[in-house]
Order: sequence, then structure tokens, then C-alpha cells
Amino acid sequence: NVTGARRVLEQDRDIEEALEALSDAERQGRQAMTEIRTIVHVLGTTEPTGSTAPSPGAGDLVRLVEDYRKAGVDIDFSLVGDLTELPRPVGAALYRITQESLANIAKHAPQTEPAVTLRITPATAELSITNRLPVTVGAARNSEGRGLHGMRQRVELLGGDIDVGPAQGNWHVRASIPLTDNGSGGFSGSSRVP
Repeated sequence: NVTGARRVLEQDRDIEEALEALSDAERQGRQAMTEIRTIVHVLGTTEPTGSTAPSPGAGDLVRLVEDYRKAGVDIDFSLVGDLTELPRPVGAALYRITQESLANIAKHAPQTEPAVTLRITPATAELSITNRLPVTVGAARNSEGRGLHGMRQRVELLGGDIDVGPAQGNWHVRASIPLTDNGSGGFSGSSRVP
């Protein structure tokens, strides 16, 4: 539309037509920026004002698990694959899902022994967090109120699937996120964790 408006003005044609094209381009630009901000917010990649620390991501998962272990939660952690192979948005989503799940466990069932498994293949990242009930039905909510809804949004925006809830006496969170672009919104992996 901007190109069309420029051409109309270059040819000294109808100014109304050019103004209409520019207004349309402005509207589309604002809509695109709103969508980008929403996606960035949902993925948890924005920082508080004045913060200089990078957003946590896949590279911080091991430290996160260790912090919960130090706090008294006996976590069985298994990692298969290379965390550095994860695109940043996928790593950030996996970190936040693990963080929210472990916060829920620490709050509602700190004496249990949760299992956290992350399996990374060239095609997918699969996260599984299992804990013996009782964990209240519903995911933990952080101060921004993201909780279960936020988990679902993160995974779905990345073209993946998530299953959360009770099963066979356990509470589970299972997320699968594609690492290749299959047309469903998955990532090709061009932006890796440092």
C-alpha cells in the first residue's frame, strides 16, 4: 500500500487514493506491531523496564532444577539431546513451563518426587513433568497470571501440543514443540541458544 501511494503521488494522480492507501498501510502496520508484541509477551521474552539480564531460556533449565533441589524438592531430571540446538522462543517456552510446573509442585506437593524429562531431537523438543498427586488441578500462576493458559498459548504459538492434568495417580504436563518449519508455525531452529 505504501508503494501504491508513492506511485500515485509520483504520477500526480488522485491524492484521495494515495491518502487511502497510506491510511490502510498505517492500520496494517499497527495491527502487525500489536500481534508481534502479543507473541513476544506470551513467549515470556520481554524484560521488565530497566532490566539488563537476558530472558531465561533452555540454557537455564539445569540451574532451575538445581535451585528447586536446593529448596528441598527431590527432582529426577533427565536431558536427552543438546540444549544449544533449541531456537530461543522454544527454549524460553520450555523454561517457563518447567518453572510454572515446579512452582506448583513446590507449593502443593513438596514432599513428592517429580520427574522432569526433556528430549530434544532434530524434529521436536518434548518436555514431560510428572508428579504424584496431590497437586491441585490447575497449573501454578506466577505474578503475571499466566498459569495453565500461558502454557497452552506458548506451546500453541510455536505450533506444538500440550497435555496437562491427572493420569494414573499422577499429575502430568507434556509438551511437544516442533523444531522444523512444517507450516504449522514451528521453528526452523535458525536462532539458537548461545
